[in-house]
Amino acid sequence: MQRHTVPATIAVLAMALIVYGLFRYPLPPWPLAALLVAYGTWLWRQSAAWLVVIPAVLPAYDLSPWSGWLVVVEPDFFILLTIAIMALRHRPGRADFWPGVRAARFAIPFFVCIAIGTLIGVLAPGPAGGSDNPYLTGWESVRLAWPCLVAIILLGFARARQRCLGDAMVWFGFGMVAGLAAVSLLAVAERLVFPGLLNLTQDYRVVGPFASMHVGGGHIGAYIAFSLPFLNVCLVHRRRWTMVLLAVVAVLAAYALLVTFARTAYAAGVVGAMVAAFGPPTVIWLRRRKPGTVTVLASIVPLLIGLGVVVVGLEDGLMSQRMRTVINDLNFRATNWVGGVNLAEATLTTRLFGMGLGSYPRVAASHLPANEGPSNYVLVDNEAGRSLAMHMKLRLYFGQKVWLDPGETYRVRLRARAPMPTSLGIILCEKMLLYSQNCTGFSQTLPADATWLDIDHDITAPGVRGDVWALENLRPLELSLGVQTGQTVEVAAVSLTDRRGAEHIVNGDFARGTARWFFTDDHHWSWRIFNQYLMTLFELGLIGAVAALLLGAAGFLGAVRGMGHGDPMAACLAPALAAIAVSFLFDAILEAPRLAVLFYLMIGFGLEYLTAPRPPAVPADSIKSRQP
Repeated sequence: MQRHTVPATIAVLAMALIVYGLFRYPLPPWPLAALLVAYGTWLWRQSAAWLVVIPAVLPAYDLSPWSGWLVVVEPDFFILLTIAIMALRHRPGRADFWPGVRAARFAIPFFVCIAIGTLIGVLAPGPAGGSDNPYLTGWESVRLAWPCLVAIILLGFARARQRCLGDAMVWFGFGMVAGLAAVSLLAVAERLVFPGLLNLTQDYRVVGPFASMHVGGGHIGAYIAFSLPFLNVCLVHRRRWTMVLLAVVAVLAAYALLVTFARTAYAAGVVGAMVAAFGPPTVIWLRRRKPGTVTVLASIVPLLIGLGVVVVGLEDGLMSQRMRTVINDLNFRATNWVGGVNLAEATLTTRLFGMGLGSYPRVAASHLPANEGPSNYVLVDNEAGRSLAMHMKLRLYFGQKVWLDPGETYRVRLRARAPMPTSLGIILCEKMLLYSQNCTGFSQTLPADATWLDIDHDITAPGVRGDVWALENLRPLELSLGVQTGQTVEVAAVSLTDRRGAEHIVNGDFARGTARWFFTDDHHWSWRIFNQYLMTLFELGLIGAVAALLLGAAGFLGAVRGMGHGDPMAACLAPALAAIAVSFLFDAILEAPRLAVLFYLMIGFGLEYLTAPRPPAVPADSIKSRQP
């Protein structure tokens, strides 16, 4: 009886969290609920469905700029539903959650360090006066620990599938291709709507669905770079539709990588392509094996994509300009690396165990000068109801996506006050995430007596009024509040109405916290160390950093071992891990939980190759596998 009670309890809890989340969801919940029902129906019938859906929705489905949620995002609903249905319908055995003795030697120390780092991070103090910015509270530690727990659970499901049918990696590979296709299409759409598809000279770098880049980071470039090698799964399962899929997604992904204009992403893509091109034949030659047709083809595809992106990118005006500033930017990064590491306390405990997972923004906010570091915002209950106090350190904008008619005049109303003389900027811009275009607005001077000032002003929506349809009309609009550097402003009762009196701001009284409100920060250096290895050293200490390096090396060597046995999916995995290792040199990729889940899953798959006596060859028609 107990054997069935535990899975049922887990399923009930997961479903209860989903229902509660949909009830609290700031956007209309029906589209998300419909997608969950469709996915749940498929997963109930096909146990491998999650291996396609989860790697696809993790990078591609994030509406944070519209919902305002930072801790919980849409893919978390799919993860919870996966846990619920798999626990009921396709329950794995206990042994499936044990990675094997050899793999456990590398995995367990790292996850113990994550647990210790999470505890330290949750207990670490936040800013004086509190904060409703999750990045400056213990919620950031929970947010970054969640991917580790998710990966442990999902890898158990994957082992059960691999044990029964041996095709888990093929399904996962197609899931990575699906995610890459979705991200690439969204990048193409963003370019079409904003600078134009062929305008490669304007300083506009796509962000796609990676809302985690609202405080900087190169998440989209890193994702594309480590996803490209999985295109070779189309050569493992050779059918006419997979060849078409390979051709289409390869072109879209190459373009998306190109328009990131991220030098680190280019380097990661090239390294991944080189490992994919020369890794399998080299390892097979060392083992005196004969390379197969799939291996030869797999050597060509990623290399051609990588070389094409580099050639076109270096000829482009914007990218060639960025290449000329490499030395200066390296100096900036070196300053960031040294300064970030020096923020850690010089005690034996922190040296060994770190400052805590997700603690860097909090430490930076408390240790850097008053006009530097991450900005803060706090919800305040007072005589005017609920208000939002924004403590500006550098360049933060607090805004909400709105739907307005181009060229029409609207009325902005709000209340504001400040403890010192300053001004509040109210602007309406065409904005996806980082770049603001065609802005209109005004600036309001605030006195120093901390009394509420009623602001009532007309504002015109960007765009040209008329009946002629244009792509520019699809650009998202955002009403943003901006505060001068080093100042504090408190706002309440924000309203934006049209001539008919219809309200276009949701949660303007902040009764639902910061739901539907989203902030961006133009000073990206304050939020992270731009090096994942140093970031891990800061958060988890020397012990955690060594454990992380050993885990990553073991996963990569396991994938290389699989290549030596001629496993074509290992030939996808090893280049992906190599690309991630390069991205880690110049960015903190694991600060994005959606990417962290994929990384931990790939490390787990690599450890499986390390554990197995000899990885079995993946059948070409394994995508049509039967139920376990």
